[in-house]
Amino acid sequence: MKRPNRLRVLVCTLLGIFASGAALAQGGGAGALSKASCPDAKIMGSSLFSSLCYNCFFPIRVAGAAGGPNVPNGAASPACMCPGRLGFPTPGFTFGMWYPDKIFETVRMPYCSPTLGKQFMAGSGSTGQGGGGFNLEMGGPNTRNKEETQRPYYNFHIIAFPIGQILHQMQSSVCVSGAASDANMLYASELDPTWNNTSLSMLTTPEAVLFANPIALAACIADGVAATVTQPIESLFWCAGTLGGMYPFTGFNGYGGAPQRVAAITNTRALGAMHRRGLALQAKGDVAVCSNMPAPIIVKNQYKWQQAYPVPETISNHWIGESVWRWGQFRHIPAVGEDFINILWIWDDCCVNE
Repeated sequence: MKRPNRLRVLVCTLLGIFASGAALAQGGGAGALSKASCPDAKIMGSSLFSSLCYNCFFPIRVAGAAGGPNVPNGAASPACMCPGRLGFPTPGFTFGMWYPDKIFETVRMPYCSPTLGKQFMAGSGSTGQGGGGFNLEMGGPNTRNKEETQRPYYNFHIIAFPIGQILHQMQSSVCVSGAASDANMLYASELDPTWNNTSLSMLTTPEAVLFANPIALAACIADGVAATVTQPIESLFWCAGTLGGMYPFTGFNGYGGAPQRVAAITNTRALGAMHRRGLALQAKGDVAVCSNMPAPIIVKNQYKWQQAYPVPETISNHWIGESVWRWGQFRHIPAVGEDFINILWIWDDCCVNE
């Protein structure tokens, strides 16, 4: 099959997904809430299509032909040259698109998965907030200090998103370079000893000391304005826009605010931690068209977030650090709807050649 034909197959598949999702959306909502302790979002069932934002797939950029505010700054140039099927550098054109890549859950009860609709580890009944005694998160006895126990705390889980994985594989068949090489990983912060220990987390991010001052944090105001009006400022990597500072990479959040805001900074820090550990790669730009590249610092503009539960965004998604007042100040349900599922959208550039 020729490359242009494969490209048409990919576009037709996208259109088929849009049509099936629209049909399901006619008959269903965002997924029923189960018991408050560990709700069932039915994301892998009836809400898989009805909770998805179909406008968010666009634009699809072929040879740089599409532009606009949803194309990330620094996206790939129109032309590219990558190893072809015989291994020799071959000229081609770039292909870039958004697709839903991963599910990020932020939960109050350890090992609770709204995506699975249950707790995925037997006997996990701790709230993860307590003072003394044994904590079901990695690290054994709870060693948090008084300040930490008084701050909002979320665990996170990462789950591969089925629709995104299908598109991921189809894009790889279109692009001989196989640029879409991000790992199909699952991750649970309860098993991460750095997630509930600020001091231990700082060992993996020593640069955080440089940005723990009023001048560096004041720069985050500019990042917040840019993320809300246009796009985040990638050079301000220590900022998460209106959400505050990116560091430390832990589940403790001192900024407070609405639960969905706390969940948003939790997700962003979790994504930053994945980059630092080599579990998330750069997929955007000329450097990534032949193969995704290691990026120990988060590439903010290649990502967007879409809340899928408890109150889904179905018309649009939002940049990292975009003001919660613009996308979701009221997207939670008190008490029973304060565990969240967000879909991570990624912009992927690759090279179509022979």
